[in-house]
Amino acid sequence: MALAVTGFAAAGARRQQGSPAAPTTGAFDDAPLASVTPVDQLPANPKRIDPSLYKYDDLSKPVTIEFLTTHYGFPNSTPDPIAEYLNKKYNVNITMTTIAGADWETTLSTRFAAGDYPDTIIIGGYNALIQQLYDSGLVLDATTVMRYMPNFAQYFTGNFANYIRYKNAYPGAPRYPIQGDWGNFVRKDWLAKLNIQMPKTLDELLTYARRVTNEDPDGNGKKDTWFAGGAGNGTSFGMLGGLRAYFGDAQYNVKNGKINHMVVDGSQKNYLAFLKTLNDEGLLAPDWYTVDWESFKAYSLNGRVGFVNYPVWELLQEQQIAMGLDQKPADTSWDVWTPLPPLGSGFAQPASGPSYTFVFPSTLKNDPVKLKRIAHILDNSLYRGEDYYETIQGGGDQVFGRDVFFVQENPDGSSFFSVDYKTHPAWTGELDTTGLLNASWQNIGLAGPPYRLGYMQGNDYFNTTHANYASEMGAYKKWPNNFLVQIDPTVAADIDEFEKVEFPKFVFGNRNLNDWDRFVQEWLNAGGRKALAQAAGQMGVANFE
Repeated sequence: MALAVTGFAAAGARRQQGSPAAPTTGAFDDAPLASVTPVDQLPANPKRIDPSLYKYDDLSKPVTIEFLTTHYGFPNSTPDPIAEYLNKKYNVNITMTTIAGADWETTLSTRFAAGDYPDTIIIGGYNALIQQLYDSGLVLDATTVMRYMPNFAQYFTGNFANYIRYKNAYPGAPRYPIQGDWGNFVRKDWLAKLNIQMPKTLDELLTYARRVTNEDPDGNGKKDTWFAGGAGNGTSFGMLGGLRAYFGDAQYNVKNGKINHMVVDGSQKNYLAFLKTLNDEGLLAPDWYTVDWESFKAYSLNGRVGFVNYPVWELLQEQQIAMGLDQKPADTSWDVWTPLPPLGSGFAQPASGPSYTFVFPSTLKNDPVKLKRIAHILDNSLYRGEDYYETIQGGGDQVFGRDVFFVQENPDGSSFFSVDYKTHPAWTGELDTTGLLNASWQNIGLAGPPYRLGYMQGNDYFNTTHANYASEMGAYKKWPNNFLVQIDPTVAADIDEFEKVEFPKFVFGNRNLNDWDRFVQEWLNAGGRKALAQAAGQMGVANFE
């Protein structure tokens, strides 16, 4: 982070000294929106946008564009069929540059310091980093671009505006959640095999974890099953974070009229103690902490773990593929798991907040033609846009010139979709066999419920299972999503780095949990005290001290 701050500051200085002249007056007077006005809530019935509103974009002028985002295990293909489709439609030459999620600070600091600006950054989270870029003068107030995105405007809620607003500006444009139906799942076939009930307490959960690890629930005579894994790629507890909500509210919250945090009230200690028990007893897959998400599917899809934290439709879809395309999914495998109240919680993790944010380098304002082309492409790639189903899930019918995707759009603004795995090149082996090649395009537009509904043609069981699970999960009590609390970016970064280093020490036995009181003081000194004071002020409650 120190490297990033230094690089941003240096780049900002160079940009200010050698920047091109300001755009001519009137260059942005043709926007379809006079201003950016947040809506009260996400639309119940999102609308298609009149194509004439994009007449601001002069498609006769060729443009070269680089999008910078993260990938899903490996970079995009060359050539990239989605980029080729968009190139022809919009008279552009698009490069989708993808990096590993852990490389954001290093990549951006290096590129900005060298004056090598991507044209749009599509980044998940990292508000502190976005704010540093803005403070250094390296990114635009995204209002200029958002005025050219009437489709985006119907999803830009007041909460999302408050989430991204910084110094009375919008240093990025946050889009709707990528998935809104994450939940915890256990193997109901293993429950039946072991003759035990769905865990309803922390003790019962631990019993389940021990038995699925030690009693050969898959019946192959080998000791090759475990309770769970993390899939956090060595930077977080990953899927096991789905258990954290059972111990307390993982965000800044109010307790007894004062600001609170899981570190301060001890619920984080209890959570880490539970993870330590799982680790000490060998109840987690051997590489549970270091394995990445995609590699972890070797465990989850091959019947080696008894718990996952996953978006429901993707879990059912992947299970169906693993079992064979003509077999029912999930009826012999995963079951949604009601939130546990082991310590008085009984709450599920918060509903999704904003996912990816579009961030625009300040140099873009000096190229109105490129700025408007980017706005046009992004807006049409959001849900209800012309190219939504061409840019998500590996590309659609127009991208490949044949039927690879089933889509049924409904009058209420929702739609059913299904990939034809027998014809789609991202699954047949023509391009890939995982469906993840070129998946970085979904960072632009992929949406979850309530709009985009999973659907399997001819598989009523799949569709009914998905609808029932999603309905059950939607009814759970959830911790509130306090994403509106905005901690100073430097303070937030300091706390994040401190926690990434120190939390695993307690799980792996490098620190003693009896040392928790001293750790709390360390956490407070590492930025926690400042963060709590800021959160208290923003939430209008008393400080904890």
